[in-house]
Amino acid sequence: MTPRFWHVGLTVTDLDKSANFYRDIVGMEEGARAHSANAQFAALVNLPGAQLKSVFLTLDGITLQLLQYLTQRGNALELAHNNIGSPHLSFFVPDIAAKYQSLTSNGEVRITSSIITNASGTIRSFYIADPDGVPIEFVESLSAA
Repeated sequence: MTPRFWHVGLTVTDLDKSANFYRDIVGMEEGARAHSANAQFAALVNLPGAQLKSVFLTLDGITLQLLQYLTQRGNALELAHNNIGSPHLSFFVPDIAAKYQSLTSNGEVRITSSIITNASGTIRSFYIADPDGVPIEFVESLSAA
């Protein structure tokens, strides 16, 4: 059997706050929520007694699983574009200026860059940070890449 992509998991501080962000700011569709508190799950993640709650969100066939550990909580990573293992998520939008303006008006979203056009002139994008500081990029395609 050929492997198939299922989801990307992202551990968060506050599941409800992060789910609201990815639903309301990014535009993902919220799906099933779960609570995992059993020996099988704890063995899978190699964390005895681990319990967590999670939610799946989808957009364009991509699934993001947000996980909040209730026990066996780990440390926050130092998130930066150049740190090994540090993620960023990127989403196409039809109008980058409109998205930027809507988030500027929001006041609750931390915008971390201005709108930049890449060197080849094919995309314009900017970054914001999710509630835990994960970089989120919004991109507008200017021509076929």
